Amino acid sequence: MSLLECFIVKINKQSSPEEIIIQMVEISKVFTHAVSVLTCKEFSIHINRALQYIKRYYAEKITLNQLARYLSLSPSYLSSQINKETHLTLAGNINKIRIEQSKDLLLNSNKPIKEIADAVGYNYQNHFNSIFKGIVGMTPLEFRKKGS
Repeated sequence: MSLLECFIVKINKQSSPEEIIIQMVEISKVFTHAVSVLTCKEFSIHINRALQYIKRYYAEKITLNQLARYLSLSPSYLSSQINKETHLTLAGNINKIRIEQSKDLLLNSNKPIKEIADAVGYNYQNHFNSIFKGIVGMTPLEFRKKGS
């Protein structure tokens, strides 16, 4: 069954206009996401989908096997393609996306750094600080002070 057919079935099961609207909003999000992945020319379709997945679930634990299953690829092939196209490992791509998200939180919120580390998927603030400094060139606190 195609994605569109699945959504039609879901809409037909709804009993109120509000539930139908909620389903239509979800359909719009899914199709918008699909179009953005398909039209990005920087990487192959598989790597675009992998990066979009990471951007969506960056705060959660993401494994190579999990991502390979999602993309219906072998883990070894996916790993080699990620390295080949992005010049980073899977972990490097995850860290890059997490740090980008944390930069936004550091500049646009007053949340403690520990809370930001947790929000972007790091269980330990020291690990977050180390990764952040390696990518950005300064600690999260220095980045926050510089940006304010």
